[in-house]
Amino acid sequence: MLKGWRTLVAHPDGSLAVNTTGNPGLAKGGSGDMLTGIVAALVAQYHKPAQPGGSGSQLGQAVEAAVYLHGLAADFAVREQDEHTLLVTDVIATLWKAFRYRSHDKDGYVWLQGLPT
Repeated sequence: MLKGWRTLVAHPDGSLAVNTTGNPGLAKGGSGDMLTGIVAALVAQYHKPAQPGGSGSQLGQAVEAAVYLHGLAADFAVREQDEHTLLVTDVIATLWKAFRYRSHDKDGYVWLQGLPT
C-alpha cells in the first residue's frame, strides 16, 4: 500500500487499485494507526483462505475496502469542519457514515470518488 494524495494498493498478481477518497486532513498523527485498525478488522472478518480450485482469498478486497472507508470517513468529517483542524477522533466519529454510504451511477458501478457535492 502506498499512502499519499491517492492511495495505491498493489496486489501480488500485479494489479493496482487506486483509491480517491480522503483529503489532506488525514496527514496527521494517528491516521495511519486508524487505517491499520480498519485493515486488521476487515481482514479478520472477510479473509477466506484459498479453496482448492477456487479463485483465492479476499485479502486484497478487504484492504481496498479499508482504505476506501478510511478516506470516506475523513471526507464526511471535513463536511463538518475544516481539514486543517481535523483530528483522528473526528474521523472515527464519522466512520459509521462511511460504512453505510453507497455511491452508484446509472449503470450500477460504484465510484470511489469521494463525496458528491
